[in-house]
Amino acid sequence: MNLLLQCDEIDFFASPFCYTDNRGPAHDWPFQATLESAHLHGKPWFVEADVRTFLSRPISQCMPYANPEVNKAYDGPVWLGPDTVEGSLGDMLKAFSRILTHNAALWWFDMWGGWYDHEALMDFHRWAYPFYENIVHNGRATPRAQLAVFIDEKALSGFSPRDSMAHAVCYQQIVELGWLGAPYDCYLLSDFKAVDPTRYRMAMLLSPAGLTEGQRKHLAYWKKDGRTVLFTGYTSYFFGHMGEETDIAYEMSDSIVVLRANYGSEVYPEGTVSGPAIRLHPDAGDVPLSFDETENPMAMLHRSSDYQTVWSIVPQVPCSIVRDMMLLSGAHIYCHSRDNVYAGGDLVIIHACSKGVKRIFLPSIGKAYDVFTGERLPGTELWVEIEMQVGQTCMLRLELTPKK
Repeated sequence: MNLLLQCDEIDFFASPFCYTDNRGPAHDWPFQATLESAHLHGKPWFVEADVRTFLSRPISQCMPYANPEVNKAYDGPVWLGPDTVEGSLGDMLKAFSRILTHNAALWWFDMWGGWYDHEALMDFHRWAYPFYENIVHNGRATPRAQLAVFIDEKALSGFSPRDSMAHAVCYQQIVELGWLGAPYDCYLLSDFKAVDPTRYRMAMLLSPAGLTEGQRKHLAYWKKDGRTVLFTGYTSYFFGHMGEETDIAYEMSDSIVVLRANYGSEVYPEGTVSGPAIRLHPDAGDVPLSFDETENPMAMLHRSSDYQTVWSIVPQVPCSIVRDMMLLSGAHIYCHSRDNVYAGGDLVIIHACSKGVKRIFLPSIGKAYDVFTGERLPGTELWVEIEMQVGQTCMLRLELTPKK
């Protein structure tokens, strides 16, 4: 992708969302690549919002005359949407909100037709177009992400396509971040020097192969003002100076072990991942965060006078670790109940991944209103609460008192 970003002949990129959990209602639908890097290079991202609805049907039912061999690929559960109009609207608003708060472009794609052929769904489209125009074209979708995630193409090229380590380092990690309760931005590591750390409270580097000399100098700007830099996997392993940027001491043996750790009651990663055995050595003031079954530290927090670093040998760091480190860095978490949250300008959107009452914390003293009804939500000047069903999406407009 870095090669394509540098190419003057390429004007924009396009892709659908990721197919996490067959586009299930309890998962975020991340973008298929590092959308914020495209913005850095002045190339818009055109997102295919191929959102399934209760009207979606397998191609064998819609086009029975199509090639039977082709139909096999298009008859799986990924082509089916929610069972209800309400669930369909929840997914459509979730997709729209992700695009809206990342200043992306979009087109609605109903594949072989009929997915939105219902008055309530068309009412949504009639509302969404002018709303998008007002927010994005008028520059009202100011980014609110305080976490920058960096993906290294050089590191990923060192794994085979079906390697469990690569799956955990990148794909599963991005899935996990969907439950963070706060928005994040995603960049290629090759754009690291172009990203202004003052916009963020935390950076997350997903098992980087290694930083260039220029990138290592730029890292010093991230290690300031109470920010946190979190490294996963075998950082800088390919460049022969593993772990140097983390400020954490270690020793590595020749043996290969299963990488698994406990953070409180959580066990990660989700699948079976193996790698060289590493023992992290805490210095004075360092705090072990997670442990393997032998109580060997697998993630370490290093606290300097002006910043923090975290190194998790095990990939697919739980969102709870990321959330805790963001709070330590002074970042804002909107929701702590493992739901999808998108935020930009004066908008905060929550997609419920579980049933129950959701408490949304405001970034400063203020009020929150339902965008569709205009009603003020119950709560206090610090938080509001909404009772939600799985798959429901609520869009809030905030009126905040400026911080002095």
